[in-house]
Amino acid sequence: LIHEFTDLFDSESSLIIVPVFKGQRGNPVLFSRQFRDIILQHKGEGCRDIVLKHPECVREVEMGNDNVLQDVDTLEDYKMFCTD
Repeated sequence: LIHEFTDLFDSESSLIIVPVFKGQRGNPVLFSRQFRDIILQHKGEGCRDIVLKHPECVREVEMGNDNVLQDVDTLEDYKMFCTD
């Protein structure tokens, strides 16, 4: 996962990298430095709106398993993810 993401960042500078499993977008989404101020000023929960507003910057990276589809926002989510 990290190697695929860093290879993309090395080749292009203004990116939003989204991991995908069988066509379904997952997490973590990585934003290049260009989006820093946009993210800091964003009022909504999560950054889905930012991804949708900048489709020209999105690069999807196909993953080999569905781990990227797990939603891990809290310590309890993380504990459940680790036991599965």
